[in-house]
Parts: sequence; structure tokens; C-alpha cells
Amino acid sequence: MFHARLAALAFRRVLPWPVALVLCALLGWAALRGGSAPWLGSGEESLLRAARRLDVWGLALVIAGPLVLLRAGLVGDVQRNEWLAPASAAGVALSHLAGVLLAVLSVVLATALAAEVAAGSAPPTWRAERRFTTPAGALFPDQPVRWEEPALVREPRATVRLRLSVTVAPGSGPAATLRFRAHTSSDDASVERRVAGRAHLELEVGVDGDPPELELASVGEGALPILLPDGLEELVAVASEREQSAALALRALGALGAAALLALGLSGWMRPAFGAGVAVTLSLVPLAIGPGGRWFPAGDLAQAWSEVAAGLAPAWPTASTWLGALCAVFAGFTLHASSLIARRERP
Repeated sequence: MFHARLAALAFRRVLPWPVALVLCALLGWAALRGGSAPWLGSGEESLLRAARRLDVWGLALVIAGPLVLLRAGLVGDVQRNEWLAPASAAGVALSHLAGVLLAVLSVVLATALAAEVAAGSAPPTWRAERRFTTPAGALFPDQPVRWEEPALVREPRATVRLRLSVTVAPGSGPAATLRFRAHTSSDDASVERRVAGRAHLELEVGVDGDPPELELASVGEGALPILLPDGLEELVAVASEREQSAALALRALGALGAAALLALGLSGWMRPAFGAGVAVTLSLVPLAIGPGGRWFPAGDLAQAWSEVAAGLAPAWPTASTWLGALCAVFAGFTLHASSLIARRERP
């Protein structure tokens, strides 16, 4: 049923050598152009490395993504597959599916490699393990916000790293100075930072059997700070920043692979360009429906992207994401096989 030569032919149709050469040149340029940011303070170099990674991934998603979908649609064009009439429709569809997925995997791996070359070093980083509800609202001078978080209780005593998301009200001033403090029966930690927009305050505190008391205060005059809802996160250590590219690569593989196979299947029933356009449109649905899009392939790509931009390693894709990708793969396979059968039954 499976034909290796058909799979290789589908791969070459999606990534002919001129297209592969141009994509490699673009990724190489993005990886080697580098750049520095001398205004970054100590400990903020991770933001520059994250920005370099996202530059490469953004280039790949904007340029390589639509190109791969269009080329995958050409593979599914029934007029190009008339010479395969003697072969099993299911076998042809399966072979084309394998070739298209192999091409998508090649593009994703090349992008991940270029992103790591652009970033350079990859020291340890952090991942947001859990998110907690916070008393969201504006902070006025001499009116700190205090609350407790029982979910952070540890037995035995352990050190946890917390990150609090804040911002300032538009038009209220250029910046504000905020102090984030965590107090337990065995430890007391605080951090103070000047905030001009959306920012994060991070600290480490030892937690034991009592829930920590958290406090956020506005220090001195300045803009009106705002504590964001669900703005408190517990961070866990990650061995390497390369997990940022690994997490993005898995999401890109799921999203681009599912979209490419949908373009493959739809192009048997419409023009390849229209099939690719429909696949692109369906890929953007998760961005429009927000949290409800987690059942779509890479439905949490926007959240993962923002976490990488903040210097964190995103969580690995969930089972619901992979289930959505498998459904899209099955739909693409079914559409492609049925278009081949319908073409053969025409007089």
C-alpha cells in the first residue's frame, strides 16, 4: 500500500531544491545577523537570546509556512495525479501524506537549528509550572495589596521562585516603582523594580507549612500600577534554554503539519491556492477564539510565544493539542483519498 518512491516524489514537490536553497539562505541570514543590546542590564541577556530565537521562528512561520502549504496543495492537485490511476487511492494518499510530513519536519528542524545558532549560548532557565489568581486592580500609594496563597505550602520546607505580572495604566505617567514582597515564618524576600509597561517581578522565598503572605506596593510618585488577574506564577528550573526552541518546534510541527495535510486534501476538490488559503485560515482560528482553541493544533502557540519572549521555557504541548493535530491529519488523508477516487469514477 505504501510507496516509498511516491513519498520521495511528494517530498521533492513540496521542497524542490530551489525552494530549499532559498529557505536555507533566509534561515542562515536570520541566524547569523546577530545584533547586540548594550542597554540590557545584568541578568537580562536571556531576553536578547529569546528575541533572536523568535526572529528566526517568525521568519519561518511567515515565509516558509505559506510556501509549504501552497506546495503541499500542488501535491494534492488531482490533475497531477491522473497517471497514478492504477494504484490504490489509499496507498497514494498515504505515500503523499508521508512525503508532505517529511518536508514539514525538515523545515521545522532547520528552523530550530537556525534559532539555536542565532541565540548562541543556552544556560539554564525557568518554566511556569502553575498560575494563581491574584487580587487584580489598581495600586495607589500607601495602599499595598496583600494576600495569601495556600497552594504554595510545602512540606518539608522548600525554596520556590515566584513571578508576578504587572503593568501601568495608559496615560497615568511614564513609570512606577513597585515592590514585591513574600513573607513566611522562616523567610522574607523582596524585589523592587521600575516599571514602564507590562513587566514581571521575580523573587525566591523559602516556604514551609504555612501559606506565604504576598504583598505588592507602589513606592513613591509615578504612574498608576495595575496588578493583572492570574498574574502570579510558580517557576521551576529548566536545564537549558534550548527547550524554548524544542517547545516551539513541537507546536510548529503540529500546526504546520496539520495545515499542510489539510491543504493536500482540499486541493483535490478546489484549486491548490484556494486549498492552501483555507488551510491558513483554519490555522488562525485558535488566535481568534482564545483559550477555547487549545483543541486545535498548536492552539496555545500564542501563549508559548509570549513565554519565550519573557525568557521562559514554555510547557510541552498537551494531549488535546496532539489530538486536534491527528484529527486534521485524518481529515486531510480522507479528503485526498476521496478526491482520487472521485476523479477515477468520472467518465
